[in-house]
Amino acid sequence: MFLGEYAAKLDGKGRVIFPAVLRRQNETEDRGTYVLKRGIYVPNYVLYTLEDFQRQAARIRESVNRYNREGDQFVREFCRASEIVTLDASDRILLSKRHLEHLGATTDVLFVGQFDCIELWEIGQYQRTQLEGESYSTLTERMLGHSNDSL
Repeated sequence: MFLGEYAAKLDGKGRVIFPAVLRRQNETEDRGTYVLKRGIYVPNYVLYTLEDFQRQAARIRESVNRYNREGDQFVREFCRASEIVTLDASDRILLSKRHLEHLGATTDVLFVGQFDCIELWEIGQYQRTQLEGESYSTLTERMLGHSNDSL
């Protein structure tokens, strides 16, 4: 499970050191291999362990009919701009110019643990998504307040 927020500097070639805390939180066998996938709703990227991405892919294969035009388009969009990335010997990942343009990042990025994945953000963009006070409590109540399960 991944938790925490960690700022990191990009070097001139678009490489960024993967935070050691997050590396230690990865309990899978392929500890240095991730799937980098474009976010769905916001300009960010999501890093999945190979194991978690394979679970998602299996769920999609079971649920989506590729012989349906929309199903085929969904799978194409889901996989678009997704790629396997491996940490180099210095525990860095390389972000291409295309990745950096999508993020809007030039010097810094933010790694954000999200339970089963890690989001990668331009720091200012991430800060603009933050809910304050009453907005967060209202959303929490809407998402969890009517559940019969206790936390």
